[in-house]
Amino acid sequence: MGRPAAPARLSGIDAKHGAGFRFGAFKNVQLRLLAVLLGISVTLVLTLTAVRAADVTPAAGSLANEIWSNFTPNGNLPLTNTQIATGQFDYTTSSTTLAAPVGPTFTVTKVSGPTTGITNLISAAGAAGFAPGESPLAGTGFPATWPEQHEFGGGSATSSKMSYVFSSALPSGTKVWSLDLDNGESHTEEFFNCAGAPINPSGFDFLLFSQTGLPTRVFSAANVVLTAPAGSLANPTHAVIIRSNAVCRVDVTMSHPAAGGDPDIFFS
Repeated sequence: MGRPAAPARLSGIDAKHGAGFRFGAFKNVQLRLLAVLLGISVTLVLTLTAVRAADVTPAAGSLANEIWSNFTPNGNLPLTNTQIATGQFDYTTSSTTLAAPVGPTFTVTKVSGPTTGITNLISAAGAAGFAPGESPLAGTGFPATWPEQHEFGGGSATSSKMSYVFSSALPSGTKVWSLDLDNGESHTEEFFNCAGAPINPSGFDFLLFSQTGLPTRVFSAANVVLTAPAGSLANPTHAVIIRSNAVCRVDVTMSHPAAGGDPDIFFS
């Protein structure tokens, strides 16, 4: 989360302002056509809704004011289907921790997946193996000591589902980051409001932090599906940019076509 940085308009919450700015809001345009046909006045009203789902390349310095997620605890997490961690937004691009978090806190709950033989942990900031890769753009303001990440359960061909529940709605511009999606792994994100109703993500955007090794990406009314190319890659790093100010829950399902996959999730 962070203050919007021109010209990219990528961010939502920052340490100074707390509640974020709205931008890229849906615009309704009414086109009224008046005609007389057989003596009857006909009014045609067309409502146009902006559908984005665009690929966005971060501009220089556009991530400099982001506030990133931290998780508690660090290290190994329970393998059972239960709440496994909590989190907050208090890590800065300069790799420092704020005295007080900004924005909502959140919980991490394992909904389903294997309970043995998997990796499921929270990395320490800057931990080896969690660095952005696949030609990441330089000069964007991404932290030099990269943020903590939730490593999804790998080591099994069985899919895993996690639910990230926020204490209040995330501002538009919040990013759901993923790292190390490769080997044909599939990553599905679903979004819900504070009442638990689904949110249509077809108008959300995709942030191209890595420039190679990118997944195929399908934005539909039900979810966002990212599918990695085959083969091992050097930690592709990218994000779905939320274009709604009503999201209170993000469910992420990882499908592993083979044992050994361990993609990672974090937020800003």
